[in-house]
Amino acid sequence: MFFLVFGFFLQSFTGLFDGDYPSPELKQVIVLAKKIRPADKQICKKKDTAEYFQKKWLRRKGAERNVLDMPESLSVQRIKEFNQVLTTLGMFGSSKYGPKNPKVVVILGASFPSMKKRVSLICDYARTLKSKPLVILLTGDRALEKSRQDKNIPLDQGAPADCTTEESAGRYLAEQQRDIEIQVINSKKQPAAKRATTADNGRKLESELKQKNIQGEVLIISSEPVGPYQLASIKRYCNVSGIHFSLLSVPYSEPFDKKTIALCMDTLARWVYTETSPSDFFK
Repeated sequence: MFFLVFGFFLQSFTGLFDGDYPSPELKQVIVLAKKIRPADKQICKKKDTAEYFQKKWLRRKGAERNVLDMPESLSVQRIKEFNQVLTTLGMFGSSKYGPKNPKVVVILGASFPSMKKRVSLICDYARTLKSKPLVILLTGDRALEKSRQDKNIPLDQGAPADCTTEESAGRYLAEQQRDIEIQVINSKKQPAAKRATTADNGRKLESELKQKNIQGEVLIISSEPVGPYQLASIKRYCNVSGIHFSLLSVPYSEPFDKKTIALCMDTLARWVYTETSPSDFFK
């Protein structure tokens, strides 16, 4: 946990693009990525970048983050290089202090283990605040995955037996807290979707903030390395005047390996899309 006498660190990250072109940090990622999965054409502008990442790095439709296509064999040096450039891009690490008095704290729903860590993080963070903010957990109807037929770890390993959806798991976690009150809100998935997306969360948050007439600092609680992408999506779909968003992420605790790179590149494909496409979001 990154608690200091002065407060919590707030995750900071650079932008993905300088105008219509990839930022220097994103260019570094592209150079490494192309060594593993070559581009079909030259990558110059936003559109080229989005097409490359979606075609080469986006996980299969309908698959969750625990089932990813791993990159081909990578050397220790190549993994180290990815670690460095992805950290520079802001997917790992922290560099700023968190807001002292946010009006609202928004925990983004996730797998049960990730959601549990996010709730724990905000409980620790709330103890440093002078006043209690409104704490919201945005979740949805996704059916929990407690078992699998393959070698992959179930997405919602450790969830209580009587919890069948992400929302019910979120309510279970909220009810366990004694120091803070967490308002659990169902973001509602699209009719044909498997679950609510980050875009759905953004739209629902917009509705809640407008209904409650809230202005000021809104702190988003996510996890490394997906935090910057999720913040970008929330900011795109939650258009409320007088709101300033910031991000606090649960530190990544797994070894940095091929699995981590696959997760980061899938996340980056979504983040790039969010920053480039005028069309609606994908799963």
